Amino acid sequence: MPFFPESSRDLLLVIFCLLGIAATIVCLVGWRHVRGTTFAAPAAWAVFSFTALTIDAAYSLTLLHGDQPPALHADYLAGMTTLAPFVALLGAKRPQDRAWQFIVASLLGLLAFQDLRSWSLDPSVPPAPHAAWCWLATGLVVMQLLNYLPTRYASAACMAFLGQVSVLLNVCFPFVPDDTRAASFGLPLLAVSTLLAAVLTRRRTFGRREPEDGI
Repeated sequence: MPFFPESSRDLLLVIFCLLGIAATIVCLVGWRHVRGTTFAAPAAWAVFSFTALTIDAAYSLTLLHGDQPPALHADYLAGMTTLAPFVALLGAKRPQDRAWQFIVASLLGLLAFQDLRSWSLDPSVPPAPHAAWCWLATGLVVMQLLNYLPTRYASAACMAFLGQVSVLLNVCFPFVPDDTRAASFGLPLLAVSTLLAAVLTRRRTFGRREPEDGI
């Protein structure tokens, strides 16, 4: 984190981890409410993604420098999981909603396999995904933003977009300086966007007039 003094780095990472835990809990509660519907799978993938991002942030606490190759590989693997909830949402309709999850898992498996393979061959080399995968990730992130801009979740979608860009910036676009470490800000942005979306949903739910309200 070049933007902050070294002394405050650990404190910021602890705060980021706490935000990640809070977002994970919110997603778990959301999954419980939508269990039995086609939205259960996207909620479950969101729990998985925030768990991975939080573990990634906690792992950074154990390293002396966050820009070491192991940390960059962890950033890549955790960052790619942020694509899963939206991809799962694309297939959230019956009758193919359950089978669609194999496509989501296969996509994450392919994205992870190429990085794990290069990591096993030379752990000192930072992740360098193929350009095709980078543009695929970019397209999914932009599509997600455009999908929610016309809705009441526009503010949360914009924040989530910034979070995903932060997470994927260094690993998908090698022309960014190596010391940017924008991935450090991805987790808090995504966590705050999730909390904001939960607030907007709750406000909508409690503000809805039921038929018996007018009686």
